Amino acid sequence: MEKFKETIRSGLQLTQITFVSFLNACTHGGLFDLAFKMLNAMTIEYGVEPQMEYYGCVVDLLGGLGRDFRHPKGEDIYRKPDEINQMLRSKGYSAATEVALQDIGDPEMEWSLAIHRERLAICYGLISTELGTILRVVTNSRVCHDCHSMIKLVAKVNPWKNCGERSEWVPSF
Repeated sequence: MEKFKETIRSGLQLTQITFVSFLNACTHGGLFDLAFKMLNAMTIEYGVEPQMEYYGCVVDLLGGLGRDFRHPKGEDIYRKPDEINQMLRSKGYSAATEVALQDIGDPEMEWSLAIHRERLAICYGLISTELGTILRVVTNSRVCHDCHSMIKLVAKVNPWKNCGERSEWVPSF
């Protein structure tokens, strides 16, 4: 953060790379409020329009924070995974609990998978958009096998259009 402040004081031109680096630092440091303050200031104070990479950093930040109910739709977002899992179970889905890293009981493992950041992003999209809206989830990390299977099933049984995206890899469902 000090280097960023030095850059601002020195009068150097702030670039998109500067902001992505700053937001990544906030993500790794868990600095939720500072990241959002900067995201808002980028356009107003520095004249830089946020790009998809910036929002990817913010999604990573939110996912790393876990159950963040400060979001206006936080409670709705965290209710949606159960609803999705119940619907998918009726279509033959069962959580791939073997990919869960914690040594906990099956219901807890299923829940820990259900709240992976990619799935929460989809839940947010499902509760926040109209039918036919393209849901695009961008991540800079690997998607676990269970999330990948779940996303494919959601794409088949929901009228929403889904597109998962990883920096250089874009599967279409």
